[in-house]
Amino acid sequence: MLTDADIVNKMRAAEFLAIAEKKDTSKNLTQLLYQSKKPKEALLILNSIVLQKDFYQKYTFTINQSKLHTTVKNNMLIQERLKYLQNQI
Repeated sequence: MLTDADIVNKMRAAEFLAIAEKKDTSKNLTQLLYQSKKPKEALLILNSIVLQKDFYQKYTFTINQSKLHTTVKNNMLIQERLKYLQNQI
């Protein structure tokens, strides 16, 4: 989760650790979201965050939109997912 160069690989490792209840990876996933410059990649990370928030309900996520890369922040699907996470939908 910490040493792989690929963001998606780090995300999958963080997701596994959280689901297996080995570690709270909410901060790791949030940091990966901030690092992402690709909307599709960011959407995968947000999907993982939604899964953990809704289904497992063990971790909390605080996302500061000002830390998102411009291409990620301006994506309509990203905005919809962020609204969902903030209970605005």
